[in-house]
Amino acid sequence: MAGIVQTVAGPVSTADLGVTLVHEHLLIDMYEVSMNSAGVLLDETAAAEELSLFRDAGGVTIVEQTTVGLYPDWEGLRRISLATGVRVIAGTGVYWHRFRPPWVESLSEAELCARFVADLVDGVGAHRIRAGLIGEIATGHREIDPVEARVFRAAAAAQEATGAPISTHALFTSIGLDQLEILEGAGADPAKVVIGHADTNPDPDYHRAILARGAWLGFDTVGQTDKTTDEWRADRLAAYAAEGHLDRLLVSSDVCKRPALVRNGGGGYAHVIRDFIPLLKARGFSGDVMTQLLIENPRRFFEGGAP
Repeated sequence: MAGIVQTVAGPVSTADLGVTLVHEHLLIDMYEVSMNSAGVLLDETAAAEELSLFRDAGGVTIVEQTTVGLYPDWEGLRRISLATGVRVIAGTGVYWHRFRPPWVESLSEAELCARFVADLVDGVGAHRIRAGLIGEIATGHREIDPVEARVFRAAAAAQEATGAPISTHALFTSIGLDQLEILEGAGADPAKVVIGHADTNPDPDYHRAILARGAWLGFDTVGQTDKTTDEWRADRLAAYAAEGHLDRLLVSSDVCKRPALVRNGGGGYAHVIRDFIPLLKARGFSGDVMTQLLIENPRRFFEGGAP
């Protein structure tokens, strides 16, 4: 059954999300940690031009997961969405310890939860822009510190209060299973959780363990060849689909740095549609299967995960 999801320009039916990328960044600032301007995307005009290429390739919706620590700008996202006609869903949350501002550490679990719920229910700014999901929430790659664990428990509580899905950042290691442990222990529904960046860990056992827990598997760094090849990603997705897991796979490209933009020689937000889909089709993904992967699965993720 179709539901309602909040975009930065207002509520829309989940039935109207269309081709959706579930983990991207349009406006983000990682400079204070990276000390590298590559991780700074603040030009709204450039973002709108890049997003228009996604629209022209058949894209309809972007899930923008710039959270506290990465300098979210929801008013900017609204302007970009209105300029391009692309639906943009914003996420609420806190990024991992290297990025989080000091004030986060003083907040209790209840206070963090209240903040997330307010972003989801009341909205912020002059236009009362509301988040449409909780994420990306993040931890370190090898361990989860106490504040990160508190953020995850607060996210679970906010999900219980609002029904919002949760998206995580879990790079390279099996830390996503530890994230799931905290979320489920605090009452989160794994059917409403995607463990992000799973394609940066080459271990199929890790992927299958996430799927076995009933969570979504995020292959969402498509195009980032410094982590692995798109051919490998396509091979693994084909294997998991053949094993009966097609209805738990989510695909995106996590554009978050200047070299990823088309103007700088990268694949941009249209890379999944333009370049990755052909790799999947070469591995037997039919038109109907592609519809499920890029339209139906994101829709179900926002409707609560039910088939």
